[in-house]
Amino acid sequence: MKLTLKRPLVIFDLETTGVNTSTDRIVEICMIKVFPEGHEELRTYRINPGMPIPPQATAVHGISDEDVADKPSFKMLAAELNIFMQECDFGGFNSNKFDFPMLVEEFYRAGIEFEVEKRKFIDAQRIFHVKEPRNLTAAYKFYCNRDLENAHSAEADTLATWAILKAQIERYEDLPGDIDALHKMSGQSNLADLAGRFVYNDQGEIIFNFGKHKNKSVKDKCAYPNTAEHAQRMKQHSKEFASWILYRDDDFIVVNKPPFVPSLHERGKFTHISLLEMAREFHPEATLCHRLDRETSGAVVIALNTEAYRHMSIQFEDRKVEKIYHAVVEGQIQFDDHLVDLPIQTEIPGRVRIDRSGKPSATFFKTLEIFRHFTLMECQPVTGRMHQIRVHLESQNTHILGDELYGGKMFLLSELKRKHKGEDSPLIKRFALHARMIAFRKMDNEILGVEAPYPKDMEVLLKILRKYDAVAD
Repeated sequence: MKLTLKRPLVIFDLETTGVNTSTDRIVEICMIKVFPEGHEELRTYRINPGMPIPPQATAVHGISDEDVADKPSFKMLAAELNIFMQECDFGGFNSNKFDFPMLVEEFYRAGIEFEVEKRKFIDAQRIFHVKEPRNLTAAYKFYCNRDLENAHSAEADTLATWAILKAQIERYEDLPGDIDALHKMSGQSNLADLAGRFVYNDQGEIIFNFGKHKNKSVKDKCAYPNTAEHAQRMKQHSKEFASWILYRDDDFIVVNKPPFVPSLHERGKFTHISLLEMAREFHPEATLCHRLDRETSGAVVIALNTEAYRHMSIQFEDRKVEKIYHAVVEGQIQFDDHLVDLPIQTEIPGRVRIDRSGKPSATFFKTLEIFRHFTLMECQPVTGRMHQIRVHLESQNTHILGDELYGGKMFLLSELKRKHKGEDSPLIKRFALHARMIAFRKMDNEILGVEAPYPKDMEVLLKILRKYDAVAD
């Protein structure tokens, strides 16, 4: 049967620096453009990825840094590639799971919106697996040359599996006959959990096997100052830490972090003890499951053992943790579950911006209370990017009160209170953002929701606004 085409079909393959579509890059692309009338056009491009090619990637495709040093970047080729692929359908091998998502990401980073809605995608690997099943019945026929009767009954499948394993050992002379070697060949030797999200590295440490922390150690390796003064302050703050606890069981504690307490140790800055240091004084295995900015107050979940930390990490990765923040923003803003869905890119260390080449980011906003000059806003982030709420509010032409980094300003009490006498001071000495509530599943999968009361400065701020900035009836 002849393949019938209504428009050109581009068969393509990529060689890359790795398999992460967000952080890795294309180093080579080959395309065959097959036209409906039958002729074909072949193009191959080497691409400078703008990053070192890992040795393990070079070992697979043979392309080294030297091979692409003088080649154009994908951004330089993007317009030409886009024209070549216009009005085409696509085909590849395992392309729907990797090659095409990687290609779209590269176009996105190059500033080109690559249209996908009207295209068709043919994956030869998927067709192969459908037409040539790789299941127990097929394996039994291949290795034992018999049809599997009563398939999907536990007894028949168990006996067939044992027969297949014995046949494999007999068939392949180089196949090891001991359990340890077969275990390693089965790909389970370095798993720290059965889902494969955490693995052991060569040093026996548990590392992430997914997300932005992939290949990083689960155990926090921050170095802390070892001074007598620091130790004395640790002792004082540890007593205070106990008063911040909102919830505690054998696996987790949830604390109400005060403003100006850093989540992690700030290298070279010993003014404030970090939340992690205090938590580990309270419990030696404590690990923060997420962070808040130094000035942000509110709910933080702390795991008390490795299993609990894995459990929370998976929930964050799968976006199963619900977080609600309260912010006081400038102006009268009326939002009713208003969604801001704008990508975020790091601009400079410590600051982000809205950028179409950034990471997908989404936040829901809902107005809680309106004053004459300000609004109390509920913010519910779907993703968890740095400064996400702050920059998303800036994109809506408003700013968190006191957030000078993203266009906000410090307002003085005299600007609201007429005939104010005495020392003038800001309404709040930080940006007015508080992590009000967090909900997640505990180790027994029961959902836990914890609400963090406002700290004193937020309570005072809202009291002032309700007294001096209330909307007239």
